[in-house]
Amino acid sequence: MEKPSPAACPVDGLESGTIAMHKRIPHLRSVPLPLVALALLLVAGHAWADEAEPAAGTVQTAQSRQSGDLQFDDDAVRVGSARLTWDRLLTMSFDAPRQTLASPHVVHLVGGEQWPGRVLALDEQELTIDVPALGERVLPRDALTAIDFVQDLPWPPERYGVLERREGGPVPSTLLRIGEQTLAVDSPLGELEVRRDLARRYIFEQRESPDADAGQDELTLVGGAVLHGTVRPSAAGVALEHRWLGELELEWGLVTALRRRTPAVVYLADLEPTAQEAEPLLVESLPIDVFVERIDRAGALDAWSLQPKLRQVYALPDAVTAEGGAIWLRAQVAPMRGARGPVTLRVFGDDAEAWSGEIAPDAEAEVLNIELGAVREVALELDYGEPMAFPLGVELIDPLLLTGADE
Repeated sequence: MEKPSPAACPVDGLESGTIAMHKRIPHLRSVPLPLVALALLLVAGHAWADEAEPAAGTVQTAQSRQSGDLQFDDDAVRVGSARLTWDRLLTMSFDAPRQTLASPHVVHLVGGEQWPGRVLALDEQELTIDVPALGERVLPRDALTAIDFVQDLPWPPERYGVLERREGGPVPSTLLRIGEQTLAVDSPLGELEVRRDLARRYIFEQRESPDADAGQDELTLVGGAVLHGTVRPSAAGVALEHRWLGELELEWGLVTALRRRTPAVVYLADLEPTAQEAEPLLVESLPIDVFVERIDRAGALDAWSLQPKLRQVYALPDAVTAEGGAIWLRAQVAPMRGARGPVTLRVFGDDAEAWSGEIAPDAEAEVLNIELGAVREVALELDYGEPMAFPLGVELIDPLLLTGADE
């Protein structure tokens, strides 16, 4: 039988803001069943006092991308035999999913944070929400941009200052309060009370640009909450200075991913393509979503499935190009899951081709480090390979744009 992953899991019943990693239970085949049951109860109720076992994951620095068992020192991460000090870390993610059951609501905050959880109450001053991994928390009302009462809604919304219902049109309104069973809005028809199970989403008036937290570090927690702030190592594991929650100390068992932001790195996920063109093979046109799909992949913060024939162009921020130094593209590429045919990938810096290669359907994932030069744009082109066989495509994993990556 395949060994279970030693990745950490949340433990119900611990105090908010702390959590511990599970240890493997010793071999129990010869232990009487009553003792087994007792041992399981003890494990469920208490954290092990000794050091947690390593969990498989991936770490990126400006110079490398490394995967293996991750262990943590006070100011460093160990990946196998390599020790990477905190100041070198750009991203870190764990392979095994560490999710709880899906939360019924999602709260969107000013600056782009998303908090899945259970909304308990809202009044004219504050919102109370129970968040997996954080417990019950209170946020000021002016921190909110939207509350989703249904999972997997698109973002950003098309309109602001409205209540969207599961059936019927949107109601322009001001949200007054949320109770246990109902919510109330002030609408052109006066105060309306709506059952919570009939609400789809409430969107507050737009208060701040979605990129207001640009430049801040990002932690993704068990249960899916995304927090922004300044991250540093702590005795517990990791500390986050948060805009509304203040100083949070979290053990690594709470964290599924870390993204640090520095002036020397741009995450492609933070940029929108300035141009995006697709050419279907057999029909005149198809939505771009057919060719570009955001996907989940073990050990990755950002991953897309791309299908030919496709061209994407990204403009680099002025802050990155101002000094005129060389730009490097770092990304991992792999054949699309289920691919049967090869594809050709080309990378351009401005209009000059910097790299091209064929990705066979049975190829291993490969890390690319491509020098683009002192450029202002980067373009990706994906074309059909030969022999043509469907399905075909490539997975683009954790693409970064770096300055001084060769140093």
